[in-house]
Amino acid sequence: MSYFSLYDLRAWSSRSLKAGKVTACQVAHGGPGPRSISRRCLQVIERVVANYCFHRVASMVQQYTAGLNSCGRFFDLVSANWQQFLPIFCSTGGKLTRQTFRGLFLTDWSPEGSNARGEEEETIFHYDDWLIKVKVG
Repeated sequence: MSYFSLYDLRAWSSRSLKAGKVTACQVAHGGPGPRSISRRCLQVIERVVANYCFHRVASMVQQYTAGLNSCGRFFDLVSANWQQFLPIFCSTGGKLTRQTFRGLFLTDWSPEGSNARGEEEETIFHYDDWLIKVKVG
């Protein structure tokens, strides 16, 4: 466990907010900066920043990627082909249409009449329905 408890972290955080504001203001106005931050203080700052920027949301990111992977290992597909998926996950200024999104996938259907084909058709129906709902808002 970390050497500071949650209570200590909150107390440290409120004092650090003031110190951070003073330091930022000083540096922004051409001041020399603190120059007195010890290595121990830097380690604490690194841990707080890592906790705030990564660990705080890590479980949510893991759940999100697990959800993506539950649909045909979609996250693995996105990770392997990230450049092709940039227009979907990042704003490019253009509109992402239902047709554009639908065109990203090629459905490899099972033979007609098979149980798998029926499940695939139901999945595609729900996927198309979801795309329509997203379009409508």
